[in-house]
Amino acid sequence: MPIARIPLPHRGFTVIELLITLTMLGILVALALPSFREAGLNTASTAQVNDLSTALNLARSEATKQARPVRVSALGGDWATGWEVATDADRDGASNGDDFQ
Repeated sequence: MPIARIPLPHRGFTVIELLITLTMLGILVALALPSFREAGLNTASTAQVNDLSTALNLARSEATKQARPVRVSALGGDWATGWEVATDADRDGASNGDDFQ
């Protein structure tokens, strides 16, 4: 008498199920990437605004403390490269070793 085999439940995924899942994942990633890029740009922009605000507050504080004019000026004439906060102790219009920075 032959022995009857009991069917086991199938385990795993079919190739079609895997392809559909990977396709859906690819679509979701493609939709999300522009949002992540924009968020990164906004964060960098916010950081620069905060840095400039801090520099302006420092200039105001030093002007009050030293009772003399304090300037915030672009480094190399370009604000994109940064800025400096300085007093002009000798009033020559340029930063040098005698000036606060």
